[in-house]
Amino acid sequence: MQVFVTDKAGAHDMVNRTGATFLISLLDPVDRLFLTDRLKKLKRLHLSCEDVLDASDPHAPTRDQVDQLLAFGRQLPVDAVVVVHCFAGVSRSTAAAVALMAQELQHQGHDDPVGESLRRLLDQRPQSCPNPVISRFADELLRFDGNLHLACEEVAQKKLFKLMN
Repeated sequence: MQVFVTDKAGAHDMVNRTGATFLISLLDPVDRLFLTDRLKKLKRLHLSCEDVLDASDPHAPTRDQVDQLLAFGRQLPVDAVVVVHCFAGVSRSTAAAVALMAQELQHQGHDDPVGESLRRLLDQRPQSCPNPVISRFADELLRFDGNLHLACEEVAQKKLFKLMN
């Protein structure tokens, strides 16, 4: 599976550029992606959630939504090309993408699915700052014993440190 991350504004272009056949949208409840004829033909998953850092927030991504994301990923063919986007392409989408990649690598028996999925993510999307609610739920569901969430948090802390200095 190939996973590409972008922002809402770049979703159409990314789908066209990559030849994607699957689209995952993580957008605020009031936000929608304009679906062109090309996008309407894709198998899509839309998760309505805000980019919040606290799972107790009523608009936060839920464990059930992350479970839906992972179930969607398990149904994809090996040669799938997936575009994942949120509004800015920095937090929700990057956490979702790293969860999908880690799940696939885990299924393949990779030695370090967490590290490899984060490396792949950062190679294509260096501004990534994975959403901690999504990464925590994905970690629990994939049984990574805190490793996925911790690795995502380290990436986010490094980004914030760079911004502050």
